[in-house]
Formats: sequence, structure tokens, C-alpha cells
Amino acid sequence: MLGITQTRLFEGLHGAMEAHALQVFPGEAFGAVFGNPDRPAYHPVDQVADNSRAGFRIDRAALRRLEETHGALLAAVHTRSATGDDDADRLLFIPSAAEMRAQAALAVPFGVVVCDRSRCIDRFWFGDQCPTLPLLNRPFRHGVTDCYSLIRDFYRQDRNVLLPDYPRDWDWWVQGLDLYRAGFEEAGFRAIDPADADDADAVMFQMRSKVPNHAAVLLGGGYMLHHPAGVRPYDPFRVSYREPLARWKRHVTHWVRYEGDQNL
Repeated sequence: MLGITQTRLFEGLHGAMEAHALQVFPGEAFGAVFGNPDRPAYHPVDQVADNSRAGFRIDRAALRRLEETHGALLAAVHTRSATGDDDADRLLFIPSAAEMRAQAALAVPFGVVVCDRSRCIDRFWFGDQCPTLPLLNRPFRHGVTDCYSLIRDFYRQDRNVLLPDYPRDWDWWVQGLDLYRAGFEEAGFRAIDPADADDADAVMFQMRSKVPNHAAVLLGGGYMLHHPAGVRPYDPFRVSYREPLARWKRHVTHWVRYEGDQNL
């Protein structure tokens, strides 16, 4: 797993990533970081990827051939172009389900660089190979630091458990998916009686949706840790925090407890 020191080394490559993004504007492009963690290098490798966000996929065999020339694959990077249309651009700042699947398959940090015509306006990394953020006061970014990501990071940091991740697009709860109910048993949870709920148990909520679309971890003392979403898939001002569970109880649909293995 790449540690925080190795991830910071990529900062020296951000200029090359941004130059690549600006070169292909208004299109999208794929690049990768190869080499030794102490001497990484960024290479545009558009020929190995379908760069459309909805159908993003990578020719892994071609990528492996590039490793023979450039060294080990250390990270993948997708560049995106902003149009200035808020409705069209709002999904630029989060990973798509297709990108999340690609990241999981490659098992390296995955970066997204967003540029307008003249400059980089956002950059983010995701994947289990990236360092986890503090649990409190993290900004909301769907698929990276959302309510499920917070639960995963809580169990990873506090219980030495790596829960499965589920590739997901924004608004999955109105697109026919039921991720929480479909996945909680696979993730190692079982339903419990609310009267038995204790610290580190989880709760699911259902709000303006036909399926549970939010979740939190219980902290004891009547508090929970959660990361509520707003109307935007990326909102740097909407942060994770502790809050009394009582304010949300009317929305609770399930109380669950992790009973799987410690697997880190």
C-alpha cells in the first residue's frame, strides 16, 4: 500500500498532469504514473483507455505492456474539461461508478484532474491505497468522502476492518439501486434490535427516497458520526460531524452490527 509519503510525491507531477489536461481540452484523457516510488514519472497513455466518464474502461493488457518500458504502475489519472455550465459540470468533481470499478481493478491511487480552458480548477485522489482522512470535518465528495466512505474509514481506522466498496454514481438511490440493503450482509453486518444497539453499530436512514440512502455509525451517549449530503455531489462546505441520533430517528430503517472478520 502506498503511504502518505509516496502519495505526496505525486505533487511534483501535477504540472505534467495539468499540461496534459489542457492539451486535450475540451476532451478528456488518461495518464498514469510509473516507475519507482522514489522517482515516479507521469506519462499520457490515452491509447489504453475509453475516456468517457459513463463508460470509462482501461485496456489493462496494454497498460501492463507499458510497465515493461516505464516501470511499475503507481497511479492512474483521468483528466476532465469543465464547460462552465453548472448543470453539466457538477459531476466532474466526483468519480463515476465506472472510474471506481477501474480503480478497484488497478488497485492503485486514482487521480482526477479537472481543468477549464486555462487552468486546473480541482484535483482529487481516491482508492484504498490512498491515506484516509480524519473522520471529522472532511468535505463531502460523493464516492470519495460521502456517508458510506465515512463508515468504511471508521471501521478501517477504529476496528481494523476493510469493508467492501461499491462503485456508485450520484443519485444511485433514484436510479433503481438499493446499495445499503443489498450490501450490508455481504459486508459482514447483521440486523439487530434497536434496543441492543451499541457503540460502533450502524444505522440506515431513508429520506425522500424509496430505499435507504444514508447511514451513520453510533458513537455512544446518544450521538452518531455521519456525513449528510446536500443537493450537490461535491460540496466542500458540507462536512462530516457528530450529531445527536434523536434528530434522525424518525428516518431510521435498519440497525446493524458488524460481525465479520478483522481483515487488515
